[in-house]
Amino acid sequence: VSFDLARGSDNVSFGRLGAELSRYRTLFWKERVLAARVRLDKIFPMDDGFAPYNDLPTLGGGNRLRGYKRGTYRGEGALLLALEYRWPVWDTWNASLFWEEGQVFDDFGDLETDGFGSSVGTGLTMRTETAFLLGLRLAHSAQTNLLFGFSLAQEF
Repeated sequence: VSFDLARGSDNVSFGRLGAELSRYRTLFWKERVLAARVRLDKIFPMDDGFAPYNDLPTLGGGNRLRGYKRGTYRGEGALLLALEYRWPVWDTWNASLFWEEGQVFDDFGDLETDGFGSSVGTGLTMRTETAFLLGLRLAHSAQTNLLFGFSLAQEF
């Protein structure tokens, strides 16, 4: 959980709450893992201020709703649900299948069960015993038929 306060010129004044819960469960053999993640980000304008557009929470990109281009969805709040199955392929390579659901909103009352965007995909990661080195992924969503991405940090 994190909370940040921002104040600036032109009436910029807001708080930003970020909360994430991740759970990892071993399946079948110790090398096969089911990873689950729930992430919530919310902006709270303060003192009749506002949050600039670039500071609003987003969905889309390398680690939040990976089947959409970065910043596709933007609002005062963002909710992400993710499920990923990971298994070893070679000594330093793991493969994964993932499914994500996400939604942006301005007020908590705006959340709707049919308002989520979905993303599914697969990935390969290379790591050593102590460090993540590289991640490659292919993802699909209603917006993009096939989106290729790479990362230099573990998504979650």
